[in-house]
Amino acid sequence: MILSDEIKNYCTSKNLRCTNNRLMLADYLQKLEGKAEADTLYMMFRKNGIKISPATIYQMLDWMVRQGFVTRIPGDNRRNVYCVQPGPMVS
Repeated sequence: MILSDEIKNYCTSKNLRCTNNRLMLADYLQKLEGKAEADTLYMMFRKNGIKISPATIYQMLDWMVRQGFVTRIPGDNRRNVYCVQPGPMVS
């Protein structure tokens, strides 16, 4: 399963706008073995020269959690870890 493809299909089926940043975030999350903290994902964007705010990262992750693509797991020091949901995505 490729998360960015699942998100594209979901957005198309619901007639939602699918941003490149949302798809890149999904790709970065999968590159990190399907789980990462928001700060790590933010640094990946910055490292690749993409200007984005941490708030935008959190908003996109929250959207992915609400849609069932990602789960949020409480981590150490009040930092959440975001994990790709295995198997078929929720419609």
